[in-house]
Amino acid sequence: MKIPKRIAQALINSLKGGVVPRVGLPYVTVGRKDEIDALLRDVDIIADGGASFRFIVGKYGSGKSFLLQTIR
Repeated sequence: MKIPKRIAQALINSLKGGVVPRVGLPYVTVGRKDEIDALLRDVDIIADGGASFRFIVGKYGSGKSFLLQTIR
């Protein structure tokens, strides 16, 4: 999969700055399929009028914000 140059530069700048990238996350998201699928199911439940609650727990730098940004 080829990353467009503009998106690649935005990814590099964000990661170098220690912040979650706003664009291009599908290009660099690895090994989080189960977690993302679970969160997206929760979003569907909420969209249908239901409720859901989750704690996202992890040490500094473990990818909590990154994971949540992927479902935006």
